[in-house]
Amino acid sequence: MNINSLFKKTEDKLTDSIVTYRKSLMKDINLTLRLIYNNETYSTKPTEWSENIIIFEAPMKGLDDVILPIEAIMSVMLVSKSALFHTTFRIIKRYRKDTILYYIAEIISPIVKRQQRENFRLEVILDTHYQLFLKNSNPNTSIIEGDGTCLNISAGGMCLSCDHQFHIKDLVKLDFTLLETSFSFIGEILCLGEQTESGSYIHRIRFIDVDKPKINLLRQLIFQKQRLQLSYQNE
Repeated sequence: MNINSLFKKTEDKLTDSIVTYRKSLMKDINLTLRLIYNNETYSTKPTEWSENIIIFEAPMKGLDDVILPIEAIMSVMLVSKSALFHTTFRIIKRYRKDTILYYIAEIISPIVKRQQRENFRLEVILDTHYQLFLKNSNPNTSIIEGDGTCLNISAGGMCLSCDHQFHIKDLVKLDFTLLETSFSFIGEILCLGEQTESGSYIHRIRFIDVDKPKINLLRQLIFQKQRLQLSYQNE
């Protein structure tokens, strides 16, 4: 196989992957881009996507825009409700509209589905009380305690917004109520929290050591809540 035919084959794979995934991904209003550059991970949202060109808002670090160099090449995870996808971006331009900084990037490698999400993730706001414990510490000894907000939840875990910065592999006890049913879970912090403009931190948490009946009940109520949300939208 010569270089030209190899390039054509790679280009075809790129085009096919965009045709396969673009429309369904952009229909997901919660689609997140996770940009990995210089050993840092930044999260943002896409605003437009046409063929191999995608536009997204500049990610934030604290209160400041993250400045990415023109021609920078970075690994990207596209995080949807149903699955995780991987590709590569090349930054080709940045511009400011009103007060928002935008980047235009070229998708330069085929989009590959990396992981199918086992559990449906429901976007819902739930008041959540948490008690933080160190990894491998006595679970009866509270270190940090407070009230936060669950932003989305699945039978496998939740996304929690709170005033404390947790650390990877910390354990946290979570208490919340969904559809008048109280739950208490122990969860493991999966990564450092992303700081918001208000100064709070958003953490991804995986439920651990949970009995099957409790998980099945949570899953049942999640789908019940989703049906209620859809019925409200259609009224």
